[in-house]
Amino acid sequence: MNTAIMRFSALALALTMGWCLALGSAQPPSPMPKTGQPPTDAQKQNIPTPIPDAANPGDEQGAQAGVHVENRGEVHEAFAQPWQAVVNPTSIIHKQPPDPITEEPPSQRPAGKNVQWIPGYWQWSDDRKDFNWISGVWRDMPEGRHWVVGHWVPVADGYYRVLGHWAAQQEPDFQYVTKPPEAKEEQQPAAPDQNAVWIPGSWFYTDNGWQWRNGYYTEPRDGYVWQPASYYWSPNGYIFTSGYWDYDPYRRGLLFAPVWFDQPYWNRPGWFYRPFYALDTARFWVSLFVRPGWGYYYGDWYGRGYLGLGFRPWYAYGQGRYDPLFAYQSWNHRNDPGFFNNIRTTNEARIAGTASLPGRNLQAGANVAAENRLVVPLNQMHTVNANIRLQTVTAQERTSIMTNAQMLHEHSMNLSHGNFPANLSTNLRGNAGASTSYHPGTFQPGRERVEGQGTQGLQPGAQQRVEGFQQVAPIHPSFGGYHPSGGGAGGSGGNKGGGHH
Repeated sequence: MNTAIMRFSALALALTMGWCLALGSAQPPSPMPKTGQPPTDAQKQNIPTPIPDAANPGDEQGAQAGVHVENRGEVHEAFAQPWQAVVNPTSIIHKQPPDPITEEPPSQRPAGKNVQWIPGYWQWSDDRKDFNWISGVWRDMPEGRHWVVGHWVPVADGYYRVLGHWAAQQEPDFQYVTKPPEAKEEQQPAAPDQNAVWIPGSWFYTDNGWQWRNGYYTEPRDGYVWQPASYYWSPNGYIFTSGYWDYDPYRRGLLFAPVWFDQPYWNRPGWFYRPFYALDTARFWVSLFVRPGWGYYYGDWYGRGYLGLGFRPWYAYGQGRYDPLFAYQSWNHRNDPGFFNNIRTTNEARIAGTASLPGRNLQAGANVAAENRLVVPLNQMHTVNANIRLQTVTAQERTSIMTNAQMLHEHSMNLSHGNFPANLSTNLRGNAGASTSYHPGTFQPGRERVEGQGTQGLQPGAQQRVEGFQQVAPIHPSFGGYHPSGGGAGGSGGNKGGGHH
């Protein structure tokens, strides 16, 4: 991974400079009509085929009238988030977000161990100066984790979104600490070999105050991505979530395209929204962006205007700092330099105007080259991505999934109104056939790689007592704490924020 970072660092700098110069005139598009305002005749051309706008009786009927499907947008935060040690407030939004809408999952889902439906949420659109709906996601639940919904909170002069996160089963849903110190600058050493992944250092709050744990290399876990511990700002303090191993991006679920609405259809009795247009994640790497503090974005975010809003091309962003998806792909394609070369050359060609950009809406996306079609109808997904195996959701499964989704919807509604119920998440234990427990098998979690040694040279673990339960994990030489748990079960290695990376 370190080799990949060095290989592209110079190219990343050149691309970022070229970004500003070559696309100086590529400003964000003119604002589209705000929610509640009718579209213009030209904009009506982008509205999907109308069907009755009460409720979608079936996926095959496509989108609802007045629902505008985007060919670009934010990646649902439950699917993936860029890593920041401390996620501080970004832009304050001065318009009140609507209440979360009623959203039903599609009738097909991808195969997986414990695939559940995580509802969508409102996100601010700088182009439209209004809110887009980030459609829900089919998500194979990370082992030993449960989803804590994000929410908008009022602040002195507007609203700020507190991101959702995957909490460990034994962690409180909202584990508050004071603001952590600034992360230390780490000089990442050369990897001992290609079969090693970097775990960045982090602050942890213990009985003795804040303690820093240095970064280190560890054995990769095939098919998994390491998501380090993070602290999320909220008006009540910083919310801690421990680090964990997540599924790789090709088997963690299925994303759906964001949408915006002509008018507040959700105020009609019996109305609900069902996503139909899915995102082909096998194609979005060349069109992936990072907006720190907000999330991953895919599609056309080229131009000086978006650079000023914080958008950075993903492959260039990951070369200068730890990014979970970049770290995974660097290791996954360690013997395939063509993967990143293709991303780089495609971006350079788009900046130079010699390659087409992904369309920004559904109709424009259908008129571009096949490799730029990021969003497709669900019933056509098998024709563009053979790796996604869809299964029909049975009536019994749908009942369980809808129960969990409704619980998350209610939690999101309560949070948006400032009401904090006792249980702010669902552990999805209502599905007797599903399990989020970790079965380690032959994988030995959290062991540090030693220079010049293979798996036989890993530092041995040590057994210690942590907050009333027994935990087996290796001791880090610079701190009496613990390395990451391979199963993502997390844990609290000290008071409040003291846990695994």
